[in-house]
Amino acid sequence: MMSNVLRHLSLFDIFDSLNNSLYSRPINKKAFVDIEETCKQIKKHGFTLRLSINMTNLYELLNITPKMIFEKASQLGADQITFRLLYSSENPENKNEQEINQWIEKNRCSNNYMEQIKNYIKSHIPLYRLSFGAICYSVDGLSVVIDDDCMSKNNTVSETVKYVILRPNAKIYTRWDDPASILF
Repeated sequence: MMSNVLRHLSLFDIFDSLNNSLYSRPINKKAFVDIEETCKQIKKHGFTLRLSINMTNLYELLNITPKMIFEKASQLGADQITFRLLYSSENPENKNEQEINQWIEKNRCSNNYMEQIKNYIKSHIPLYRLSFGAICYSVDGLSVVIDDDCMSKNNTVSETVKYVILRPNAKIYTRWDDPASILF
């Protein structure tokens, strides 16, 4: 039986498993994920499949249109998609965070490309507002959300924890750049 946690895939490249692993910089080869096989297994066991796409410049460099992303997501059997904007830590406290910031600055998608994604999504039917403020849309048969504040940086106090981050110190945090955000 598959764990319920595995129903949510956070991906940098939905088109290429090897390239996805290069973007996600796995610690070892065991971290490699065959995207198509993993999606098949999730669907085989009846779970809802959500793809969280970390928006890198890869898509614009390869001239991938928003429609192509949705077609691939449908082919993978996705039920939901979250588009996550990458952001840099405002107060990097160590070398690892500084390296992550440099990687994000080099690899995040442009504002222009993200606007293309948003316009494509907003040309479809809005369904409802999620508890953290994002609007869920019906796009080509998929539930779709744009999360341009994935670490709740724009909220003074977040009512709910949207994501958690497992840090190298083996502790779980709600923000990249705040040591006080260790999960209670």
